[in-house]
Amino acid sequence: MTHRHALFLSLLCCLLLPGLASQAAEQTFAYKLPHVLAPAQPVSLVRVELSLYDDFAPGQDVGGVVTGARFTVRDGGGDELGTFPAMDGAHTLSNGDQITLRGVGTETVFLRHHVYSLYAAPNTDPCALNGSATDSEYQYTLTGWTGISTYRMTGYSAASVDSCTCSKRRVKNGMNWTEVPPGDNLGRFPMDIALVVDRSGSMSSSVTQGMSRWMGLRSAVAQFIAQWKLEGMPRQTGAVDPKLGTDRLGLFLFGSNVVSEGFRERGLDGNEWNEFTDALDRPEYPSGQTAMGAGLEAAFSEHSQLGSENDLTVVLMTDGMQNVQPLVKQGLNGHMSIVYPGTDIDLTNKCTPILTIPVGNVGAPWTEDLERLSQQTAGTTQLTLPSQIGPSFISSLVDALKGNTPSLALQEQRTMPPGGGTHLHPVTLDSSVENAIVVLGWVGNPNLVEGALSVRLLDPNGNEAPTVANEDGFLFSALRVDLPDSGPPGVWTVEVNGGASVGVPYNVSVIAEESVLDFVVRVVGEQHPAGEPLEVEAVVSVDGEPADPGDYQVSVEVEGPVESLGTVMSEYGGGYPDDLANDRTAYEWKLDDLLEGDEDFAARTALYPRVELPLTPVGGGRFQLPYTDTSIPGRYRFRVVVTGPDELRRVETLEAHVVVLPDVSATATGGEPEGDDRFVIHFTPRDLEYRRLGPGYENTVRVFVDWQELTPSTDTGEGVGYSLWDNEQMGTYTLRLWGVNYTAHLSVWMGGAVVLDNSIAFILENPQDLRNATPADQTAKQRSEAEPLPGRKCGASGGLLGLFLALPLLGWWRIPRKPYRAPHKRSTE
Repeated sequence: MTHRHALFLSLLCCLLLPGLASQAAEQTFAYKLPHVLAPAQPVSLVRVELSLYDDFAPGQDVGGVVTGARFTVRDGGGDELGTFPAMDGAHTLSNGDQITLRGVGTETVFLRHHVYSLYAAPNTDPCALNGSATDSEYQYTLTGWTGISTYRMTGYSAASVDSCTCSKRRVKNGMNWTEVPPGDNLGRFPMDIALVVDRSGSMSSSVTQGMSRWMGLRSAVAQFIAQWKLEGMPRQTGAVDPKLGTDRLGLFLFGSNVVSEGFRERGLDGNEWNEFTDALDRPEYPSGQTAMGAGLEAAFSEHSQLGSENDLTVVLMTDGMQNVQPLVKQGLNGHMSIVYPGTDIDLTNKCTPILTIPVGNVGAPWTEDLERLSQQTAGTTQLTLPSQIGPSFISSLVDALKGNTPSLALQEQRTMPPGGGTHLHPVTLDSSVENAIVVLGWVGNPNLVEGALSVRLLDPNGNEAPTVANEDGFLFSALRVDLPDSGPPGVWTVEVNGGASVGVPYNVSVIAEESVLDFVVRVVGEQHPAGEPLEVEAVVSVDGEPADPGDYQVSVEVEGPVESLGTVMSEYGGGYPDDLANDRTAYEWKLDDLLEGDEDFAARTALYPRVELPLTPVGGGRFQLPYTDTSIPGRYRFRVVVTGPDELRRVETLEAHVVVLPDVSATATGGEPEGDDRFVIHFTPRDLEYRRLGPGYENTVRVFVDWQELTPSTDTGEGVGYSLWDNEQMGTYTLRLWGVNYTAHLSVWMGGAVVLDNSIAFILENPQDLRNATPADQTAKQRSEAEPLPGRKCGASGGLLGLFLALPLLGWWRIPRKPYRAPHKRSTE
């Protein structure tokens, strides 16, 4: 039997065998896809699962035997778009859309609807919309099918206009059934999540006395597992929902190499996942360097072998710069990729959301790449303090389930004082909330604070609410309540109790499972150059319809930098070699040293509150804000608050990096030959406003000679290669080339743009120091006719190489700086 006929024959099997199934003469359902405003991407893929009866129910009438099942699709006006036999395979509608059916066994049918009619030329330009300004409805009539017992549906959109070739962002806003199928709604689809986490030596760094980052990660993973176990339980049973028993969780640990713990199904109780927390307790962890690219590759490779029907989401956590090949960095097409010599593995082509958790105190260069990776793959990112790893994993699970119904109702941090006490955290659980999960996590020396805190949830009448289930583990406690069974809507209270002899910092999160409200917030775009607006957008829907701005409002609290991290770091000298014993690059050593040993540096690189602003409703449930005060490069944080009737309040935090986008015509250069085919070039990347890119961008570099990419290597006196360094980590880089011609063309990428783009001879003979140039001087400079770098996007570096005025100032790279200070020793507890 061919696969093509599997669905058709399975339907007939159920119909022809007495006592197996009943034929429903005709069954109908319909759904609506909302119109969206640019630059948002529309729902371009719909996935529906239908489960069929495998036995007769009492009183069912067998009816007549059919010789073939079929289905008909109509538009919202009732016009037929096509009638097709119920066979596996693709079926093309008259409007260009494609419906693909696939039967699994004799009871389940998967339907995938590719909405090609949204695009002007789907075969040649999959990013260009056709300008449709109305919602789209699709009506289905099933004839000759057995009865539908259960169903579920999810919509997907592309990540952005720059990454629109596959639909991966789950969408609920405005997408809903206009006629539900027969049977019961199963809710969300089962899904797979891969945790790809850093086990390198730097994770031994101290969070607080007696507790390392690794201990914080162990607790965070346990909190993530507990939260997901509680989320997968049906109402008031305390057991795992059997419909979600095929959820899978995977764990991949990267140091100098990758250790895979594989994927495990949720199963009947979710306890299989507890083995992942046991794996993190091995004495050999943490250790090694940072092989992030290999960690991602391992997760994708193992998942591809599962043959899973579930959507995959990756949660990627690291606390430092990569230092093991292959690296994850910008590919030749502008997409974040796993880069091998001569090969870029484009991560956007994985069609998988990648949620990133960079752990650190400031928005260092490596965190910019993680943000870009998330933006391009429909993920999210948030820089996380070492003491906040747990809440970030909780937020990541909420983000992974977006397009379903969870949201954060509360996330707060406080410290229980020595001797203990009681803290109260009010939270509004309105009538739209079906259930709520409370997760309490804390930090400290486990010998002193294990079991130090406990949590209760009080209903609006002040009574302790009965819980559906509880989960307790390493430095955390979690519980779930269902509404209204556990208590009525209103203002609830999270009660945190403690009695330890020492102060205990803690985090409390409340995750609300919504019944009618859904919202998604984001900062539009993948890269945010300094001086350009940050577009903050929220999309809010209520029961599948756009939120009325008269009932719902959105505001944002903004935090931002006061000085650029790259500029501040360039003022501090000192020799910082790579600290391989603790898996730290020279940049990380210098940054950690300054943050811990210089109060002035820490204050100058911190985030500060700026302003609170409303988002403006623009129609279709969308609220927008162009935030324009972005002249200072660095990390910007947006705390978005959605309010509505019945004291509804939801909060979500976004972050975006405003970056220095270097330009070849503003980059300072110099250098000298070291032989016939050996050259040293110094360069300080800057943008057109002469803002420094700063140190720490070695991992982003790509070097091309005569448009052939070179690989970094050790100079053995033979062959062709290069090395790159920044001895004092001040943002002036030294590039050594060997085995190349003096007249060869040199192109260098760094920080997402081209910083050098001319012949080696021209660069060495025309050193440039443009520190005193004005914007008017810059615009007057002529542009060269040099060939563009292969794969370079128009405008990626502000244009082709300028023909500079020669300003040969010897020693230009020795800019004024603060004197050298001996590095402070750091704890590695």
